[in-house]
Amino acid sequence: MGAYPYYAHYYGYAFWRRGQLKPTQFSSPSPPPEESLAGGFFVFGVLKWRGEAARMTQNPRRTWGIWATAKEEDEMAPEANERQSEGNEERRQNGAALRNLDRSSDEANELQRSNRVRVMKFGGSVMASADNILLAARHVAEAARNERIAVVVSALRGVTDRLYSVTRALRLRDEQSALSEAQEIAQFHLHIARELYSGDEQEFQLRIELAELSLELSTVVSGGTEGHSPAEVTDEVVSFGERWSSRLFAAALRRIGVNADALDAFHFIVTDGDREDPHPKLAESYPKIHEALYGYLEAGTVPVVTGFVAATPEGRITTLGRNSSDFSAAIVACALRAHDLTIWTSVDGFFDADPNHVPSAQQFEELSYEEALEHSQRGARVVHPKAFDFLMQERIPLLVRNAARPDAPGTWIGLREIGRQSAASGGSR
Repeated sequence: MGAYPYYAHYYGYAFWRRGQLKPTQFSSPSPPPEESLAGGFFVFGVLKWRGEAARMTQNPRRTWGIWATAKEEDEMAPEANERQSEGNEERRQNGAALRNLDRSSDEANELQRSNRVRVMKFGGSVMASADNILLAARHVAEAARNERIAVVVSALRGVTDRLYSVTRALRLRDEQSALSEAQEIAQFHLHIARELYSGDEQEFQLRIELAELSLELSTVVSGGTEGHSPAEVTDEVVSFGERWSSRLFAAALRRIGVNADALDAFHFIVTDGDREDPHPKLAESYPKIHEALYGYLEAGTVPVVTGFVAATPEGRITTLGRNSSDFSAAIVACALRAHDLTIWTSVDGFFDADPNHVPSAQQFEELSYEEALEHSQRGARVVHPKAFDFLMQERIPLLVRNAARPDAPGTWIGLREIGRQSAASGGSR
């Protein structure tokens, strides 16, 4: 049997079996060499799905759970004056969603540590290699011994930019270059996965999840431009960065003995549909986030959520804007009424000047929400500015920490406003 038919047979059978048996019940043949795995996914994906993708983009259009039929799209397209009215109503509902969350702040602060929820966000700058991912996972594992932890992740360093290069090739109708770059990105994630398991047989669940994502991306790249706007295709393609990283991070947690599952945020974070300046629909998103994540938390499983990505009101994949995973983490923290949010990055915290250019720059141990927002707006690229409004309204403190220097104190934001002391708060340390 040739190489590519073997991959197609093996993973096609595995996908079917995944629906019939739990991973622990399935005895699979030895996986093919990872060096050729991504190529197998993509070649098989293109050959198998090219014709089907073309058919699905006709009338009716592709309906993969994230696209609607042509008739449905016509019915869902709002008139311009209706959108303005709905925008005013959405702002009113968002405000109500924030006010109606039953925080009972004093009572929440007194909850036992084992019952409260903390949210941790890891940026791409601290997830550049398998070793970096395992180090980040150990930070989560340490905290998860005594508390319930939810994780939000960015794409691995540099991946989002590479995915945008795929979409640029598609806009130039250079499908071959787009497929080639997409294949290289898939191989990169497979290489990281192999390193996570140090040469041992990779976890069945991770193999299947990576295979599914590779096949799906090949389908989008080979036929996803027909019948859809460039903005729609771009958002779907760039979403794969966080979808890959969340699977890898969850697998790293499982590798070190922590139960974890990856969750795609487009199932529960909904925007207003504006792709240029998106705003989350909080009244709709908060209950969905709570419902999607709390079952995992109460079962002792760490949910690893994709940052950056969301869904339009029609259910299509979209994003919250470039570099918005901090924003995603703030939304999740507010929905879960978290005790605090920790953003793990590659710097020690907020400084009064850029420490890369000013050696005498002094680090802030504590800032108010307004002070941190002012520093962000002046160019301190530590936390996404949109995150502060949500955290401030919900009185959730933020801690910025260096993933490579866990002993460094970091910078607390918002403690003064809610009357906490860093030492008394538990500190996410």
